[in-house]
Amino acid sequence: MISCVALRAQPPAIGQNGVVNEASRTPPTLAGGALARGARFSISGVRLADGGQPTVTLTQGRSSVNATVLSSTPLHIQALIPNNAPLGDVELHVRRGSETSTRFPIRVLRANIGLYSQSGLGWGPGKIHNLGKAETLNSIERPAHVSERISISATGAGTSPVKVFVGGVAARVVSVRPAPEPGNDEVVVEIPPAAAEGCFVPVYAQHEDLPPSNIVTMSIRRGPGPCDVPAGFPIPILTGSRVGAIVLSRLFGMSQNGRETWTDDDAVAAFAERASGPAITPLLMAPPPGTCTSYTGSSESSDSFPTALSAGLISQIGDRGLAVGSALELVNQQSESKRVIPATPGATGYYRAPLGSSTTRRRPLFLAPGTYWLKSPGGRDGGEFELTLKSAEPFQWTNRDAVDTVRRDRPLTLTWSPARHGQIIVIVAISVDALTTARGMVYCSTDAGPGHFTIPAQMLANLPAAGDIPGEPLHQLMVATLLGYPAPVRSSGLDNLAVISAFVNARVVAFR
Repeated sequence: MISCVALRAQPPAIGQNGVVNEASRTPPTLAGGALARGARFSISGVRLADGGQPTVTLTQGRSSVNATVLSSTPLHIQALIPNNAPLGDVELHVRRGSETSTRFPIRVLRANIGLYSQSGLGWGPGKIHNLGKAETLNSIERPAHVSERISISATGAGTSPVKVFVGGVAARVVSVRPAPEPGNDEVVVEIPPAAAEGCFVPVYAQHEDLPPSNIVTMSIRRGPGPCDVPAGFPIPILTGSRVGAIVLSRLFGMSQNGRETWTDDDAVAAFAERASGPAITPLLMAPPPGTCTSYTGSSESSDSFPTALSAGLISQIGDRGLAVGSALELVNQQSESKRVIPATPGATGYYRAPLGSSTTRRRPLFLAPGTYWLKSPGGRDGGEFELTLKSAEPFQWTNRDAVDTVRRDRPLTLTWSPARHGQIIVIVAISVDALTTARGMVYCSTDAGPGHFTIPAQMLANLPAAGDIPGEPLHQLMVATLLGYPAPVRSSGLDNLAVISAFVNARVVAFR
């Protein structure tokens, strides 16, 4: 009985990065993580409510106001920032009965817009409606068309002017008006004629002199029918209820100081059963060539972002793993040498193996340019297949040695050779704040032909600052060529199978 009373007496506790704009979910320690007057926000933690209505108070010096609580559970509170909340640095606390949480620092502005995603995670397909002949939710099956109007669900727009960018191009803002739900906004814009066409076109908003909002995506097509991946684009849209994805990669890595370099060959595969529609994972939602998208989150979240390109391409593709055999076999057609890719114990449907490394003589490098056979014997869930595939073409990241520090307030230009028109280059920047656990990722794609690409400063703004820390590098910049294609499926156990071969140049950097 004493322990039960003691447990009930414990105060509410707000989690790390636990107070965020309800739409953007941007951690409060990042540049875009401020909250706006009148906006919906979310508090995550433990013991936040016990059946009664908790009180959420914002304090600045001797001034304090209470937020309007919309809903509450022990783990989550949904509330509104008061329109008279003090501006600037503010402390927030939750009171449940006679118990009060420790104070949580936030920043309050007159406006700081966040865009809603369909998943509620702050990224992925946005809550965007096509305003054509009939209002429809934008999707791969129902893309919008250039010069048409769309409505974007948001919160925190305030009364300050806001700009909206679709595929990196400024869109004409038709109206910003309150939505029927308290604290929410509807932003109506006209898709610019120069907007990129694609299934995951990035969309973001920005107030004057503030960092950009979170980025959500939408589908745009110039012709009739559903959105589609253009021929030659290396990252397929993975649809079907029983799917598989296989990634082979060669990685050239370099430390931040440039003194250490290494080469690793890697193979990873996942087979899973999933709901209908496309797989919505960060790296499978590749932006159209010439554009970038970004993600923010927390390492404490179950929806964290990848630190390796190969594993990230297939992460979370389904709900239930499918066993397609005890191991996959990879054979180099030129040398007839082999590697086995075993199933991962305790993770049905997931296969991974280091194929070779420059740092050990026990297993030399394996993925030389050429053609390979990949075989699966099949298992209890099907999956027997034999594929022929090619490795991605190697290239040189020509200014890699010079990019040891990335300024988040400046554009970043990367160069490579050879410059092959028609080949797609993808660029990934990842940064993690080890202290606050805030994470950020920028993801770009471009035609390799020009031999260079510049990441806009707006895309880098919401990455956390990170420097050289001991342990696994959590702040990296990657430039890669990909060769991807849907593979013919001759197995009765799979609806769709995608193969991607990657050649990755990477280095550890400091984000300042």
